[in-house]
Amino acid sequence: MISNYKPYKIKYSKKYIIEAIDGDIISWSGKYVNKCERLLSKITKIPYVLLTNNGTAATHCIIKAIKYKYPTCKKIYIPNNCYIAVYNTVLLEYDKTNIEILPIDNETLNINLNILNDLELNAGLVLVHNLGNIIPVHEIRKLRPDLIIVEDNCEGFMGKYNKQYTGTMCLASSISFYPNKHITCGEGGAFMTHDLDVFNFIKKFCRQGQTEKKFIHDILGVNYRITNLQSAMLYGQLELLDEILKLKVDNYNKYILYLNKYIKCGKIVIQKNKSNTEQSYWMFAIIIKGNKSYKKICNYLISNNIDSRPFFYDISFHKHLCNIKKINTRLYLTTNIHNEVVILPSYPELTDENIQYICKTICNYIDTEV
Repeated sequence: MISNYKPYKIKYSKKYIIEAIDGDIISWSGKYVNKCERLLSKITKIPYVLLTNNGTAATHCIIKAIKYKYPTCKKIYIPNNCYIAVYNTVLLEYDKTNIEILPIDNETLNINLNILNDLELNAGLVLVHNLGNIIPVHEIRKLRPDLIIVEDNCEGFMGKYNKQYTGTMCLASSISFYPNKHITCGEGGAFMTHDLDVFNFIKKFCRQGQTEKKFIHDILGVNYRITNLQSAMLYGQLELLDEILKLKVDNYNKYILYLNKYIKCGKIVIQKNKSNTEQSYWMFAIIIKGNKSYKKICNYLISNNIDSRPFFYDISFHKHLCNIKKINTRLYLTTNIHNEVVILPSYPELTDENIQYICKTICNYIDTEV
């Protein structure tokens, strides 16, 4: 079976993990936590980085940052068709009546930018770079400088807008180190911001709200700390980041090459990139126009030893979220968009032979089933 994703060279980190174990500090206070935070800051040019135990925790922190910095903000906008962590973490801080769902664009699979002028003044806007396709945050900031923007950058890490890395033009951003991300430590995540005041608050929040005096706490906090063992693994992955990105860019270009005939005739559509943005190359998704069942193509691919994954569902599919208000429903995609989108294997060590075989299988499916 060709897996949808596999981490890259995780054994490379073994030397750092052993060092952490031999040093007897395996909890959050070990040196690899700080080493990773400093390296991430250097790479992204975002000055304040806090590692967390997973990407969902980091995403909760960006929502918490809005509430802390802008306590009078009462409206939070979230895109439709994104990973559930975004909705769940917003609901940890805001009531459903404070939330509205935004439509996505059928070419980018990201927020529909035509909706921006309809948003309330001084509202919070949570942006998600779906599947690694990058939202032009610089353009949104020009058009709506009043909006309080945070980025769920878990899928957009290492992408760019306006020649800057994602997460650099907002109040705060989150990234994830889950095993299907560019780099991993099993779980893990990071909260990132340019605002020192916000950083210090989130740091305290993630450490049980503790003051400078041990066991004295002055705010409601949580334990979102990462361990030194996780960070040791992450440090090795960070050292491989350029190598990983090169392989993923190569794989993306091979997919485009081998599917080119079906892309040209419109049977397959690739996510459209907005101008002055660069993909993060997280996942490779195709839209098979007219496909009526994701389950059908999923089973077809499995029968040919290829793993795939579906696109994120319309919010109405989630029982606990289905009554959240949608803004401007005329712009919404059909709730069946998930039947047309197929996310194909994209791990760094895919071979040219693997990709040719996957593309041939996809084309055979279209010819016989669509």
